[in-house]
Amino acid sequence: MEKMQEGVGVLLRKAALMTSRTTQTVVHFSSAFRLPGFEASQPAGDYASID
Repeated sequence: MEKMQEGVGVLLRKAALMTSRTTQTVVHFSSAFRLPGFEASQPAGDYASID
């Protein structure tokens, strides 16, 4: 029984580590743009968005 409980603990820890997923999307801006909260314009180019 002790071995089984130990195995279940390992599985639960692994499941907890694998529950979040992220995706990355690259967005291309062909001209400079402004964002609220930033003083300066942001330059045109590729920006990675990680969700």
